[in-house]
Amino acid sequence: MQANADAQASYLCWFANGQFIGNNDLSDMSNHTPLIWQAKTGDYEVQVSDDLGRSSSISVQVQAVK
Repeated sequence: MQANADAQASYLCWFANGQFIGNNDLSDMSNHTPLIWQAKTGDYEVQVSDDLGRSSSISVQVQAVK
């Protein structure tokens, strides 16, 4: 997962249904890689927050591919 962040932000923290799933260190933009999340089938509220207290969220539904 990726998110755009203000240049003043140092890191992003990711949550799914309130559970921490990972973070991105924004201090080295030359090594900015997306967060890989191994989600199980289901409905999730995914939230991202930066170190300055700003956040955003989205509802997602993960379905199995057959």
